[in-house]
Amino acid sequence: HGQYDQAQEVCLSMLALVPEKQGEILYLLGQTWWRVGEIDLAEQHFLQATEFLASNDPMLIRVYNELSFLDQSRGAWIGPYGSLIGWVGLLAKRKRMGENQYLRRALGYCQKSLEVWERLEANFKNTPEGQNFWTHILDVQGMAYTAAGKFDQARVNHELITPKALGIDDKDAAGAAYNNLGLAYY
Repeated sequence: HGQYDQAQEVCLSMLALVPEKQGEILYLLGQTWWRVGEIDLAEQHFLQATEFLASNDPMLIRVYNELSFLDQSRGAWIGPYGSLIGWVGLLAKRKRMGENQYLRRALGYCQKSLEVWERLEANFKNTPEGQNFWTHILDVQGMAYTAAGKFDQARVNHELITPKALGIDDKDAAGAAYNNLGLAYY
């Protein structure tokens, strides 16, 4: 556990010292629990974080996306953060797997992320950070659709966020976007 134990101690201390940041701190605690493989504790802290964040706080998008990833990892038998090996294994099993309770819940969290996005201020949405939130939501939702075997919906999401569609020239973004689009076509 190493540094994660220390991070958890710092976060727990901060809860008492900075109560106005409880949502963010609980999110960080969820992250540390997930990284050490404590999925239930991670989920508990992510859900608690949603109670302290305003309904139009961009951090809420991150929390719902993490909850979606968490449930995708449960429902699709892939590791935390969906390793490439996990996705290849997932696709090999897709005919036997189909949609299950965790993947349905993951898609529900994606929908909540989109609802938060709709509540954000227009001047934030048009910033590069705001656009990053939007593309991340669609990417997470597309991966959840792929995991649930809803490939047509996954393709729609991933095609919207390819660098060509966004009008950007970013090789890293292109690699990730086209990889996820390829998985939806696989």
